[in-house]
Amino acid sequence: MGIGYSFTCSRCKHNYSASWGSGFSFPQVYEDTVKKIKAGAYGSLWQDLVNKEKYVVTDAEKYIYICGKCNAWKSEQCLSLYIPKDPEQLKIKYKLDSVEELNERPYILTGEIRDEYKILKRYIHKCDKCSSVMHRATEEELNALPCPKCGGEPEKPGYMGMIMWD
Repeated sequence: MGIGYSFTCSRCKHNYSASWGSGFSFPQVYEDTVKKIKAGAYGSLWQDLVNKEKYVVTDAEKYIYICGKCNAWKSEQCLSLYIPKDPEQLKIKYKLDSVEELNERPYILTGEIRDEYKILKRYIHKCDKCSSVMHRATEEELNALPCPKCGGEPEKPGYMGMIMWD
């Protein structure tokens, strides 16, 4: 499911919104993301890891990332890479004939990654404004995203509307 919040800036009264997650289109988003990684769109390291390592998956879900230096934020796919904690156990769980069939799964859900995989390589998100490293927003930060126009705080009590799709 996709989620979004809409805000009004307390300083300039600009209306803005932020969204993350994905909807029913996630299988296609995942497939497209893996194709881009394999083609080198996210750099040669990601391309090599996905093409050469066994059973690598990516977190193709969108999250909000915030810059700890300038407080800018953006919605981006995670893109971190993962490998199974126990490939043999996944073979049994998903009733596969061989472990190699793990490479043939069309998409992997975020919950599966969280439960059944471990991090191989974390994707580093960079701020478009100051080039600093960004972090994934906490729930508290999501409720108080600053205005992208002037940097002001949203009107209290936080987000003024929630958007949910699919």
